[in-house]
Amino acid sequence: MNIESASSVIETSTASGAPASLVTIPASLVTAPAGDKIGSASTKIGSRRVVREPLNRVWLQSLDLNEVIAQAATRSQYAAVLTRSGIPAAEVSTFQSETSRCRQLLTQTTQDRSGAQGSTRTEAALATEVRRLLRRAQAAALQQYDNDPTLRPLLANFGIGVDFSRNHARLAQYSASVIECLQSNPLPALPSTFAQALADTRAEWLASNEAQAAGKQSAMEKRRAAETLLNALLSVRLRIQYAIDGNYPHDEPDSASARAAFHLPPNRPFRAPSRR
Repeated sequence: MNIESASSVIETSTASGAPASLVTIPASLVTAPAGDKIGSASTKIGSRRVVREPLNRVWLQSLDLNEVIAQAATRSQYAAVLTRSGIPAAEVSTFQSETSRCRQLLTQTTQDRSGAQGSTRTEAALATEVRRLLRRAQAAALQQYDNDPTLRPLLANFGIGVDFSRNHARLAQYSASVIECLQSNPLPALPSTFAQALADTRAEWLASNEAQAAGKQSAMEKRRAAETLLNALLSVRLRIQYAIDGNYPHDEPDSASARAAFHLPPNRPFRAPSRR
């Protein structure tokens, strides 16, 4: 897979000729298998599947390595070698800019996830308030209708005895029914503003519920897009590393600096593990 197939928007950037600064990268990333997926959305531990955090640590380390190698690849002596090996400067530039875009996607994933968590807390508080108002309306309805057999059927609209604690659909349904009943037949035990207060709280609760769902969906979509792009970037990174490995063999003393710049093993050929 190449970067273009994984991305609908390709940014461009001007590559600098500054020397690459080395960072410590786990060996598992330096020799990640071509085409293999980097990380996953969950990890199986025993019989349980544990969902990982929005920012996968291995993904971030992979982006760190991409940035180091992209910077090294823009240096004039290596850019010429890569061009002769079939990796032109334009491809390196795209690799560099798409690495930045991938990091932005992961940052946005965290932001969307945090927003969804905030909406979850707000939604829970508002749902509690809707239930409190419903219980108050139920008590007023019982006070008004329960002692009159001819009016008792009206209690069915108030969800007397219904459990609203975990069923949001039921809470939404009966709160709408109660609002409608109170608007057409106000109860003497409730203030005149009660129906509107319940309607306003219910509307705010539903809006918060939608914001929570939208935030989770957005975070999931951006995480998937980042994972797809990461795997495309991995393929390009390995092509660059293999090209440098071929032009700067490990057994030639003059190759040491180049191999270090591209995080290649100093004493053996670069090989990605076989794909499992």
